[in-house]
Amino acid sequence: MTKWVCFCILASRTAIARPSRQGVSQPTPLIIPQLQTVESGAAPILNEYVPLPDKIHIFGASGSGTTTLAAAVAARFGHRHIDVDDFFWEVTDPPFRSMRPVPIRQRMLADALDAHPRWALSGSLCGWGDIFIPRFELVIFLHIPGAVRMSRIMARERQRYGDAIREGGAMRVHHLEFIEWAAQYDTADEHMRSLRLHQKWMATLPCRCVRMEGDFSTGERLARLDGLSA
Repeated sequence: MTKWVCFCILASRTAIARPSRQGVSQPTPLIIPQLQTVESGAAPILNEYVPLPDKIHIFGASGSGTTTLAAAVAARFGHRHIDVDDFFWEVTDPPFRSMRPVPIRQRMLADALDAHPRWALSGSLCGWGDIFIPRFELVIFLHIPGAVRMSRIMARERQRYGDAIREGGAMRVHHLEFIEWAAQYDTADEHMRSLRLHQKWMATLPCRCVRMEGDFSTGERLARLDGLSA
């Protein structure tokens, strides 16, 4: 049965202290502020004392900050950052054009996870990656307003590809297709990477699940994980 931990981050941003990025080599106990744990209809429990697990999966929509948060968790708590895209996509130039066959990406990702006792895995793997669900000790779901997310994606695309995505550029068509796909996240059904699919998938998970909702910095998200608050 899924154990939910809900972080509905709606409070003032000025009320959260920003932590340092210094990494540690051993699991660090933490106290999560405003923690709500609901299991089998039990009443919410506040400020539960929990360690940060060894095997963490962070997922959400494209542009929600999963890669950035996983890298920050790895740097701060001593995990190895592993990103799903490195296994999902073949290495091409330009990137993100050819998907690896499912058995190959499963084998490659399994080898990467087996090679590290502590990891923070970023990205979405619903369906083809369900074989890895028993490994997860903590799953973190990130959700931000659609307009903010799309603005971040557009800025990232311009930074990565520059003139190639402008009118007449070599990647223009691919860029527009990606933007159209990413913009559907909050309204599409579960047949594509969408909020509906992610909510349905989370309901099947047997491990602790955390929802972080709101437009917050990586430092503020880390503060929710290591218990730092003003």
